[in-house]
Amino acid sequence: MGVRAEADTVFEAPWGLAAWPDIPTRALAGTDDRFFPYDFQQRVAHERLGVDVEPLPGGHLAALSCPD
Repeated sequence: MGVRAEADTVFEAPWGLAAWPDIPTRALAGTDDRFFPYDFQQRVAHERLGVDVEPLPGGHLAALSCPD
């Protein structure tokens, strides 16, 4: 099975909802992320979303860097 290219749909189509769903917002961040360092993600989540970051072991792609 080969790797498929990602679809451009999310960049081409407008957001389909009038507002975000009324569910709790959580921010997860890899503690070993070198692309977006944890401290940066923590600051942005607090400034933009008003939530604290929940740390996860792993890097930028946590599911791949630390799948267990």
